[in-house]
Amino acid sequence: MQDFALKKWWILFVAGAVVVGCAGGVGNVSSTTGGSTTGTTGTTGTTGTTRSVPQVALPSNQAEVRVSFLSGQGRRAPGSLSAQLNVIRLRIGGTDIIPTQFNGSTDGVNVQLDGFTSNKYGFAQSLGNSTGKDYQIFSTVITKMFEEQVNGTYSNIFTGSFPIENIPVNVPVRPGRQSTLQIYFNNAAVGFDGGTNEPTFDLNEFNLENALDGTNRIQGFFSDMISFDISNVATRPTMSAGGDADKFMLSGDAMGLSRSSNFDGSFDLFSPNFVESGVTTNPVQLPEGVAPGTYNVLEPNPAVIPPDVARITALQGVWRDVNSVITNLGNTGIIVFPTTRPGEPDMAVAYVRTGGQITGLWFGNATVTSNGGTVSLWPVSQAAVAEGSRTGGFTGTFSNLTKVGGVTKDGDYTLTGAPGALGSTGVFAVYTQ
Repeated sequence: MQDFALKKWWILFVAGAVVVGCAGGVGNVSSTTGGSTTGTTGTTGTTGTTRSVPQVALPSNQAEVRVSFLSGQGRRAPGSLSAQLNVIRLRIGGTDIIPTQFNGSTDGVNVQLDGFTSNKYGFAQSLGNSTGKDYQIFSTVITKMFEEQVNGTYSNIFTGSFPIENIPVNVPVRPGRQSTLQIYFNNAAVGFDGGTNEPTFDLNEFNLENALDGTNRIQGFFSDMISFDISNVATRPTMSAGGDADKFMLSGDAMGLSRSSNFDGSFDLFSPNFVESGVTTNPVQLPEGVAPGTYNVLEPNPAVIPPDVARITALQGVWRDVNSVITNLGNTGIIVFPTTRPGEPDMAVAYVRTGGQITGLWFGNATVTSNGGTVSLWPVSQAAVAEGSRTGGFTGTFSNLTKVGGVTKDGDYTLTGAPGALGSTGVFAVYTQ
């Protein structure tokens, strides 16, 4: 029988917000022409002519963290178990534990263990003066369990405290960014012992479900995307459901395309090996500001025959238009989006704007080093093409970096073989606090 279980790319990577603070580029600053000087705002190059740098204005000074439990291993039937999860925590060491403040319902997160579901727990976290942390340990507590009866009702079979502790993870938590940790949590690993009337937890099965082996960790990732309107770009990529994309979206950990909104097929998310499609919704104006748009990646529901008749949520996140989080873009430039994926390059976008509209866009990989870096870019029309088969690419180097607290905020670039509209030199900014 074919296995239609949710793909594990989200873990492996083989697979409402008002602007309240500014970060990133330092505005009109002296051009860096070699050497370095140290000032109160960081380290820049030798003073020269004034240049204009894109300004990063993150949507908040708080980080947003989501823990998403993906359940399901077998078909739902009488006797099916559900677990209520509470005290969901991430920590570094023994004292740095988040969330630091209670938020959410005392009912916790109810997970149907043999149902193919996505169950979310989210919280906002202030990091004080820190530019970010990577949390290493996940824990939770099963506070209740329920068993489905023949008539479809559920009977409470356990109330108490059954801890699940010391799960190795790597969750990047950064001010102004949304991070997601996805955990496979199902009846392969969690059960109930009728003799002791307590839950059971099979660590080996849990590790197998989450592809944990040895010292591996469940990898969290940035799930907030920044969108570039490419509706005025001459040659655009085609969506998997047909039609030209009108938005190019990326987070630093993943990239996607969007066309219109509010229908299945309006969003494509790319991994190295396959494309997942889903739905985008548009940002909403609220009294206190603009709530970001959302994207939902959908997959066939394995509990339905045939499975493509019904589709269920496998991944969710938010997206914002680039103009809402980066100002002073100018007519040309490059934005670098840091990745959280170990050993992987950052993502980058180069753009040309005419009359405030993006008329040219290129995407690719960037590596920022201590005193420079490199970038490789391709036309956005190649976004749906495997990297080894893309055409029209060009490369460049970074130099004259501006640093604050040892973190690169912006710098200059020099490109080789770039289209004339983009030009061979300019300024880049890093999407970070």
